[in-house]
Amino acid sequence: MISGRVNHLAIFLLIIVHQAVGFVWYTPNVFGDKWLAFIGKTPEEIDPSNPFPYIISVLSSIVLCYTMAIFFRVFAVENILKGISIAFVLWFSFLFLNTATHSAFAGYPSGLVFINTGSLLVQFILTGAVLGGWRRKVKR
Repeated sequence: MISGRVNHLAIFLLIIVHQAVGFVWYTPNVFGDKWLAFIGKTPEEIDPSNPFPYIISVLSSIVLCYTMAIFFRVFAVENILKGISIAFVLWFSFLFLNTATHSAFAGYPSGLVFINTGSLLVQFILTGAVLGGWRRKVKR
């Protein structure tokens, strides 16, 4: 049985952090130009007014954070190091390896895999650290 409560404030803040990480990660000065080159597009071909990718990004962050919070409760993750370790294992097992496999079959360059999964690694590590280490005071 799952006991305890989910730290909704931590999750809300993490959703904002996830969006910020993605925003910075894909700017031209970080990996944006390289990412565009890998996918064969120019900045003009990306439509920033299309809300769909942003909606998917926020929904994805919500599901990720709540799923990881529940997972951490079930497995009694109660410190930052354990949170980071488990977050890394989850990222590597479920995201990196699958993305690398699909990309290899599709013939995508390995650099694209590292750019796309690198931002997710940062998000997973931050989520693991916050959810593993942020203890709410519970009123009794």
